[in-house]
Amino acid sequence: LFQTSNRAVFGVGVLLERGLIPQDALRNQIIPILFDLIESKGDDPGMEDRRVEIAAVLCRVVSSGMITDKRWLFDNFIADYSRFLEHHVVHIRKVGAR
Repeated sequence: LFQTSNRAVFGVGVLLERGLIPQDALRNQIIPILFDLIESKGDDPGMEDRRVEIAAVLCRVVSSGMITDKRWLFDNFIADYSRFLEHHVVHIRKVGAR
């Protein structure tokens, strides 16, 4: 399951880079699923690394301008991403990077 999930996240990243995912699919399906994966509980090996990889994919979505609806970004994306930034894994990595 872990390898399948990692491959899926990698695949989404590749599709995003190539611009092959429509904006509606990003907003209504892909991004909510990625946030669900980030927030999922579990002790799978590498779960923290998977969360970081998902965060990187989400950052690519926002920084690339793939979603042009700024109101949607503000109302939906920012709140979920802010919740992710409160996760202990993110804090450990930020401290380690200093």
